[in-house]
Amino acid sequence: EEDDKEEEDESKVIGTLLRITDFRRLEDGRLMILVHGLERFVVDTIKQDVPYATADVQILPDIDITSSFLLPPKHKKDENTIR
Repeated sequence: EEDDKEEEDESKVIGTLLRITDFRRLEDGRLMILVHGLERFVVDTIKQDVPYATADVQILPDIDITSSFLLPPKHKKDENTIR
């Protein structure tokens, strides 16, 4: 039971899978990159931290942002509505 509580208290790491569409190397060595977001994911298991992070992830389904829970309720016409 204590193990279940520890698992519930752990924060999930959410990320976005990106495609690099363009980049510029600046004079000081930094990169300016242009990316396109493809999909969201949640990290299952971190495989490696150094020199680059790698992990097993699960792709998250898209959410319809026009879902009814985000929009104000529609007003229903009743018999007393003036036309």
